[in-house]
Amino acid sequence: MFDLIQAGEHTYYIENPARVGIYLDGTDAWLIDSGYSDTAAELIFDIIAAHKWSLKGIVVTHSHPDHSGGCSWLQQKTGCSIFAHGLEAALIQHPVVHPSISYGGYPSRSIRGRGMMAAQCTAEEMTGNIPSGLEIIPLPGHFFDMVGIRTSDDIIFPADSICSEVILKRYGITFLYDAEAYVSTLEKIAAMKAALFVPSHVIPVNDIRELAALNKANVLSVADNITGWCTTPVTFEKLLQKVFTGYRRTMNFEQYCLVGSTLRSYLAWLKNCGRVQTAFSDNKELWYSTPIS
Repeated sequence: MFDLIQAGEHTYYIENPARVGIYLDGTDAWLIDSGYSDTAAELIFDIIAAHKWSLKGIVVTHSHPDHSGGCSWLQQKTGCSIFAHGLEAALIQHPVVHPSISYGGYPSRSIRGRGMMAAQCTAEEMTGNIPSGLEIIPLPGHFFDMVGIRTSDDIIFPADSICSEVILKRYGITFLYDAEAYVSTLEKIAAMKAALFVPSHVIPVNDIRELAALNKANVLSVADNITGWCTTPVTFEKLLQKVFTGYRRTMNFEQYCLVGSTLRSYLAWLKNCGRVQTAFSDNKELWYSTPIS
């Protein structure tokens, strides 16, 4: 863990639970994501210092805490700049939005810990502010304005756009914010070619097409299952219970928020497609995939 791997002339990555990239512009080091915590950030900094590189900036693929959790520590330690795309920059500066989105209201203290929100820090828009050797690839769906990064060595860091086969089999339904955009992103990734793909939570691969197809098939399968569970009109809470039971998940407050948020995203997509509809009866919202008699 936290081994430094060279992937190209200017491109490295650090093995850790949320893989971190390093791009060298001379002796200036640019991180691609920052690790999941202060502890991870300190270990990453030690690697940079041991190689006598200077941390110039952090390019954050998206604002989830396992990707931005080390930003605050590294910024305070080195004064480095932090860059993200679109809304992701705002969310890094206002991390309480993360648990608020998942919960759907003001979050209790129990979901304002490290797992749901990173420490606040200053971030700027990355477009026009990062080295020319780093290409921004918009990859929305998993979260608002998530991006991947292609380095001048033709190494792509596709962030959380891809899950491993093991994760898909274990969890079945994985977090996403916009299901329709995510399907489009997976189709985009399937058409990409690169010398190496370095996803955040998947072993690096030379060809990502098979994994992209597997992830797309999983999303479509989840959508089909949700539609099937709505054959009889059902409340959101009952539908969420069916999701947890159907995918053999164990509910706690954090998972209630994350899986519940994902379910709402699927329902929004399915409603937009006309596959499910809503009705209101006895002051209850009902979801259904066939007309209510």
